Amino acid sequence: MTSNIYCEKKINSKIKFLIRTKNLTHKIKAKEILSNLNFQILQTGISCIMGPNGAGKSILLKIISGLIVPTAGTLSIKKDCKMIYVSQNTIFLRRSVYQNLVYPLKINNIFSKTVHEKIINFLEISDLVKFKNHSARNLSIGQQQLLAVIRGLIIEPNVLLLDEPCSNLDPKSANIIEKIIKNSSKSGIKIIFVTHDILQVKRLADDIIFLHNGEIIEHSKKSFFFNESKCNQVKNYLNGKLLK
Repeated sequence: MTSNIYCEKKINSKIKFLIRTKNLTHKIKAKEILSNLNFQILQTGISCIMGPNGAGKSILLKIISGLIVPTAGTLSIKKDCKMIYVSQNTIFLRRSVYQNLVYPLKINNIFSKTVHEKIINFLEISDLVKFKNHSARNLSIGQQQLLAVIRGLIIEPNVLLLDEPCSNLDPKSANIIEKIIKNSSKSGIKIIFVTHDILQVKRLADDIIFLHNGEIIEHSKKSFFFNESKCNQVKNYLNGKLLK
């Protein structure tokens, strides 16, 4: 693994990490999907997991979320961390857009006089307020992605995990989601997202974990990754070449 900021020997004791792994490995049947991953992720900022198809990005995100238990190694996450995972294929209740936002507040026992105001605010920033009484399942794909993101944010998590949040979306919907991601990060929410979109990574990410064949090829700050990386696989990927 190549890393210019997160190698053990370079850890500053004042740096606060959200996640640490040691030899994290995951197999499905006999196939090794992730192999001996060792990395740390900061408590703040926007971290991106990227790499070619089949690299293990979504599996890693699910392991971080707790949806999948790794077959070997360790994953340590900061205590008292409220983490929300938003998948590519979100299932909505057979209710209105508004009620799909009420539900997570109810099950998390979040009640206040400002709940309605809070929901309307989220609907306004996602450009969905005019659909608040429409069935969530009848929204367009882009609108459903927007609803999935704000449904995750409405309970005020410490960490938001997003798997391809803008995949196959129109530019307008993608732009709204990117603004929500930026604003959420500025408010103190840690964002970890998976994407193939190199331009989106340039716009959003603070640091990048680059996976290939289940291994971390590089974990570095965005500026280093795009401008100074000496890794041939990274260079080839950024130039649109197939990786072996």
